[in-house]
Amino acid sequence: MALDPDDPRPPYQQVANSLRASILTKKLGPGEKLPSGSELAERFGVARMTAQQAIRVLKDEGLVVSRQGSGVFVRERTQRPVDLRSHLERAFEQPTVSVDFAGFSGETLHGAMSEPLDKVRDGRLRPESITIRLLVPDPEQPWTLPARVEDLADSPAFRKRAARIMERHTLAIVDAVTELSDLGLIPAATVELRTFPAVPLFKLYVLNENEVFFGYYPVQEHTVTLDNQPTPIWDLMGKDTTLFHHAADVDEESLELGREGPTPVTDLAALLASVRCVLLDFDGPICSIFAGMSDAVVAERLRRHLGMAADEFPHTDDPLQVFRNAGTRGPALAESAERELTRLEVEAVATAEPTPYAPEVLKSLSYYDYSVVVVSNNSDAAVRAYLKAQELAPFVSDVSARTEPDPGLLKPHPYLLDRAIRHCQVHPDECLMIGDSISDIAAATAAGTKSIGYANKPGKSEQFAAAHAGQIIDDMSTLWRRLR
Repeated sequence: MALDPDDPRPPYQQVANSLRASILTKKLGPGEKLPSGSELAERFGVARMTAQQAIRVLKDEGLVVSRQGSGVFVRERTQRPVDLRSHLERAFEQPTVSVDFAGFSGETLHGAMSEPLDKVRDGRLRPESITIRLLVPDPEQPWTLPARVEDLADSPAFRKRAARIMERHTLAIVDAVTELSDLGLIPAATVELRTFPAVPLFKLYVLNENEVFFGYYPVQEHTVTLDNQPTPIWDLMGKDTTLFHHAADVDEESLELGREGPTPVTDLAALLASVRCVLLDFDGPICSIFAGMSDAVVAERLRRHLGMAADEFPHTDDPLQVFRNAGTRGPALAESAERELTRLEVEAVATAEPTPYAPEVLKSLSYYDYSVVVVSNNSDAAVRAYLKAQELAPFVSDVSARTEPDPGLLKPHPYLLDRAIRHCQVHPDECLMIGDSISDIAAATAAGTKSIGYANKPGKSEQFAAAHAGQIIDDMSTLWRRLR
């Protein structure tokens, strides 16, 4: 498959375009291994370095992933829930609202804009100005796609059908925004609808000039009725498009830089889109296990059980630190400490308090087919008892928690994360650790996974930033909203 010598694009870009088309049309299916660099170089008649550059482009787009020692694979599931609707609502909370769209029909945008426009109509949102610009293909011009399956030719009947769909959604947006202005609900409103003499193979949304949603249309064969005849068509499937979300920083300098072309800051949604397995700490992100009996009480009960003098070690209210202290006195005392701490933790399950939105997060992760593993320094028995009591066990694929009387295996050691990664059978880079302590972030770094710091107490955000957590949240609802 030689490259086109008259194509002005660099060879690596041509190779990337060909592979991307194979992925989006399902010729290369999810989980399928790509040819090696040498095989691609031979197939396209390019240098191996050129083939590797093409693969890097696809990695940056989130379409493929490397697995150490195995090769490069089409991502099992490139679709992740990017919540365009909630981003639009937040955009409409600003005094000046701008929405730019380029794509096929505007159907998704019409649906996503309905609620914020209704809120403006009801007076719940009060922007000072709204500017909407829509760019869609000209249905009067022949199209290369969609096309008839039998001869890959343009279909005037399909274009006529597509024109009705485009008009229905784009003109509905025009009418809704114009009505708000006519009613005096917003001081200024502008809506521009333009056509372009070609069909875009992607959809693009730009919100308030600082958020971008971009994705390629999958091309799939399906049958539609045209002129009363069932007709197989290669069609652009907008609802199946994988959207990648990018955002500029909030300061003016970074916004200006963003317009000049540097890579935008990747946000929480993009981080979620880059992984297949989510590892969740237990005490903090999922629940407060000692809500009914304080950490200090549990630590003191454990000390007394072990017969440890109050002044033998520096005072601590952390039961796990008591366990670590016992480990310095030899394996026998460590084993006794682990056994008693497990008993106390299981007892505490009865009064543990769920972290707000944690159940919703677990259910959403499971719904969107992430592998979810609870990775905890607390005992395996306590974690499983809690998940069973709260009816959350069906949403968790495994538990990697404390089972050994060896404090050295607890986080920040990566042992528990390594065990979870082996269960998920993925590369560490396809895993995301969510924890509320520096030891969680340190363990994630050591294991090679991505990380989110859950800053559930004052001062933690600064600590997580210093530890280079991938993202920082202060409420589990933030995570849940990205998964809706």
